[in-house]
Amino acid sequence: MKYCINCGAQIKEEAKFCPNCGQDQTKSVKEEQTSESFADNETVQQTIALSKSYFGYFMEKLRRPSSDLTGNLTYFGYISMGIYLLLQALLSTMIISRGIGAVNQFLAMMGAYDYGYDPFGTDLVNGVGFSFFLRIFIFYLLALAITVVITYGVERITLKDTVSFNQTVNQLANFLSGINLFLLLFAFGLFIRLFSPIICLIIMLLALSLFQFSIIFAVSHNAQQKKAKIAPFYIVLLIFALNLIINWFLIIATIG
Repeated sequence: MKYCINCGAQIKEEAKFCPNCGQDQTKSVKEEQTSESFADNETVQQTIALSKSYFGYFMEKLRRPSSDLTGNLTYFGYISMGIYLLLQALLSTMIISRGIGAVNQFLAMMGAYDYGYDPFGTDLVNGVGFSFFLRIFIFYLLALAITVVITYGVERITLKDTVSFNQTVNQLANFLSGINLFLLLFAFGLFIRLFSPIICLIIMLLALSLFQFSIIFAVSHNAQQKKAKIAPFYIVLLIFALNLIINWFLIIATIG
């Protein structure tokens, strides 16, 4: 026996309608199944739409880095920055690991270890793993957060028409599509030993330089559009000076 979904009266298992209130016993089940199916399909469709939207954003930023495509999708800049941080941390970990391994092989070939000479130590060599990657990632995350906050803060002070924090993030992420693509290619090349750690280190430094260029570009653009209170040169100089000082203290704190 089962019970009516409307009045709770006891009805037969095969009953499609309640003899007491006349409620259709199949309607609720069908609606629930339809609702669940719709929800599942909607989730899938939203996921597909999001991936397509970001891919379109990524490709357009490759073609026209300075174009304004954010609209209401202000999180795309955050996604690009997150990818940038992951790739930089991954490349740094791989470069350090390969570099230490290469030096160890060279010293072993030269017979240095026969005399007890060990410049790195077993703990350091074995420590270049996920925990090391995580520490590098957190360091880069803090450094990038400092850069974004300083840029936003200085623009708030020096521009007559201020920009939002989301605008600052998306403007600084303008060139990250191309940068991330190169970092990904060279990280894969380093993994399959197509590129040497030295070449990948140069690419990392180049990527960092291009990101600094995006700061100059964004600040100069905003200084013209938002009526800067002082010359754009001094705004950029102030941002880089504050960024250098605070990141220097971050490096000292990390090493110490």
